[in-house]
This record gives sequence, structure tokens and C-alpha cells, in this order.
Amino acid sequence: MMRIFVLAFVILFHQTAESWTVRTLSRKKRSSRTRWYLTTRSNSASENVPSLTVLIPAYNEEFRITETLESYARYLSNSSRWQDRTSILVVDDGSSDNTARVVNALTTKIPTVCVSLPTNQGKGAALAYGIQHTLRQQHKEEPANPRIILTADADGSARIDDLEAFFRVMEKELASNSTIDGNDYNQPLLVNGFRTYDSPSALRLFFRLGFRSVVRSVCGDLNVQDTQCGFKLMTLPAAQLLYTNLHLPGWSHDVEVLYRANQRGVRVREVSVLWEDKDGSKLVSSPGGVLVVCGKMFGEVVKLRFNYAMGNWKV
Repeated sequence: MMRIFVLAFVILFHQTAESWTVRTLSRKKRSSRTRWYLTTRSNSASENVPSLTVLIPAYNEEFRITETLESYARYLSNSSRWQDRTSILVVDDGSSDNTARVVNALTTKIPTVCVSLPTNQGKGAALAYGIQHTLRQQHKEEPANPRIILTADADGSARIDDLEAFFRVMEKELASNSTIDGNDYNQPLLVNGFRTYDSPSALRLFFRLGFRSVVRSVCGDLNVQDTQCGFKLMTLPAAQLLYTNLHLPGWSHDVEVLYRANQRGVRVREVSVLWEDKDGSKLVSSPGGVLVVCGKMFGEVVKLRFNYAMGNWKV
């Protein structure tokens, strides 16, 4: 434990020596066995706007997820761009509480479905499952229509209205590389969030800055400032490329996703998102927890780099 403690402080001092700034379901009742509801495209809306799936992994979130879903659905249902072309998919990561029941009982103006993993497998595994689920249903029901995926955390730490800034960056980037009239959503593109705070938690800030230094020293420059932000917007091809057969199913999966993007030449752009740390974190809740998590995630990042370098894992 003492070694981990020393390591954490070395990481922090290394980071602070650099110049950095903290920048500023209507859901019809149905079981998870029913077919996934894919929104149809509105004739009145621009044909160049894709459908959107908001993908939310959830583990034991029965007390926090309702507020998030209601807030997100309220915003999306009032958006002329997204109201007729959005659905929410919650992936219950083997929760031992009533997360799935709470989601299934919720009624909002945006179609919302909950699918469940049989056991707790980790946030990365839940996201990968949700993406594969979306890809299968897209292929069956709307193969000709473009779709993008927004990943977000169940506690609603990110403001959903930041979606607009993310989408503008996506549109601009796709248009600059499109060979067709309009945006080509068949291009792999990831828009990664960079968390900014009004009043950051010192404990979580310590952890994030330290982990950022670890990632940079082990994996090199991944061309982002924030490797752990859960708010990401991506095209379906990018989602398929980056989340298929992940080797790190837990909290460090974001690093593997960004490492894969770097290795495969998938374009990554970064947009700031206003972040509010919420009570009830499962990752960092005490100084001792910081040290344990730092040690575990450091080991996972080293494992990632070693296995890809040795060819044991394929990009």
C-alpha cells in the first residue's frame, strides 16, 4: 500500500509540474425481451441528420438513473433536431438492485429500453454489449439510415445540452472528409469529451490528473486531454471498430478505446463538456479508494500496452 501511495504522489507532482488548466422512456411498457425500438426519421427534418441512440451503462443505479433519464428525455423531446429520431438504451450491468425494474417502469417522451447482462462485467463490457445490440437492430430494421451513438453516465454528470456542440464538431469533421453531397456517417469518427468543472472535487481531480500522467507515460500521446470522460459521440463504424472484442471491460476501457483509435487511424476530436461530480461514486469515494484504484488502473494500462506491443492482443 505504501508503494502505491508513493506512486500516486509521484504521479501528481509529475502532472503539476506541467502547465495545465482545469477547463473550464414516451416509453411503451415492454420487457427487455421485446424488439429494440429504432426511431424512424421524420419527413419534416433534414434528411442529413442521423438517428441517435443514447447509450447508458448502469450498475446499481436505481436511486440515480430516473433523474438522468427524465432530464435527458425532456431535453431531447423538446429538440427539433432530435425529438423524432432519438432512442435511449440502458444496459443494466448485472445490477443486484432494481435498476432494470426502475427503467422499465419509467414513462418519458423518448423511447427507452433496458437490456440486462446476466452478471456484473464492467462499464466497458456494458458499453460494448449495447453497441453490438444497436448494430444488430440497425442491420435488421434500418440498414439504410445513418445512426450515431452518444455514450453517457447513469448519474447524469454530463449536461445533455452539450450534445449540440459535439454534433456540430462531428458535422464539420465529416463534411471536410466527405466525398458525397452532405455528411458521410459511414466514416469512423469519435468526438471525445473533455470534462470541465465549476467546482471540482479535489479527491477526484487528484485521481484524474494522476491517471492522465500514467496513461501518457505508458501509452504515449493519445491526442486527447481526458481519457476517462464517459460522454462520447461516435459514428456507428467507429463504435464497431473501437468496442468490438475489448480486452479491458472495466474502468480502464476508455484508454483501450482511444489506444485502438490511435493505432487504427480513427479520427478523434475533443470537445469540452461541463461536468458535475455526483455523490455515490463507485470509483473514488475515499483517499484509500484513490490509492487502490490508481494501483489497479495503472496495472491495467501496463497490461494493455504490453499485450498490444507483443501482439497478444490485436487492434
